[in-house]
Amino acid sequence: MESAQYLGRGMPIFVLLPMVLLGIVAIFRLSRELPSPAGRMLVITIGMRPLLSAAWVFTFRPSPIGLSWNALSSIVFLVVGFMVLRRRSISPMIVLPILPLLVVGVLSGTLNHALPDLATYVTKLGYLIVVALLAIEALEIHGEG
Repeated sequence: MESAQYLGRGMPIFVLLPMVLLGIVAIFRLSRELPSPAGRMLVITIGMRPLLSAAWVFTFRPSPIGLSWNALSSIVFLVVGFMVLRRRSISPMIVLPILPLLVVGVLSGTLNHALPDLATYVTKLGYLIVVALLAIEALEIHGEG
């Protein structure tokens, strides 16, 4: 977030912290009303992303394992999202169009010796797949209404 200094300062902490906390409360209240784990995980995954990005002063700092807290949260959402999905919900219609992108990205990252960028790319594509599959499963369970 080095370029943030050119865009201006972020919100002051006395404004940011209550807004983030209010967003977390709203996300978890909404997710508690949904009966399916896929719907709850979808709401949490989509809702937490802007909150974590808004608090970039904290979430873009490195964690004890070297990744930023933002990257670590993406990996956690990815893993937990895959664990919540039912096996039959993994649709080839969603996964197959993304696989060529994944293969090309892995080949390019490997050949160019860009493993950190490759890890970011794979995490983002995995995040996309998880959100798409969670949305399909939640729609199957809850319907469109």
